[in-house]
Amino acid sequence: MRTAITKEIALTRATISGPELAELTGLSKITVYRKMESGEIPSIHIGSRRLISNNYYSKLISGEAEA
Repeated sequence: MRTAITKEIALTRATISGPELAELTGLSKITVYRKMESGEIPSIHIGSRRLISNNYYSKLISGEAEA
C-alpha cells in the first residue's frame, strides 16, 4: 500500500508526480495530466515518468502559482 503524501513530505523532495499533486491539491489526476500536457503545470520527463518540480509546488502553496 502506498503511503499518502503530505505537504511536508512533498516539500522535502526535488519532484512530485502527477497523482501526488492531484492528491495534495484536490484536483483530479486527469486534470493534472491535462494541465501538464498543455504546459499550464510545468513538468519534466524522466524516462517514461512525468514529474513536477518542487519549486512549482512551493509556489503553488504560497499562492505565487495557479493549478
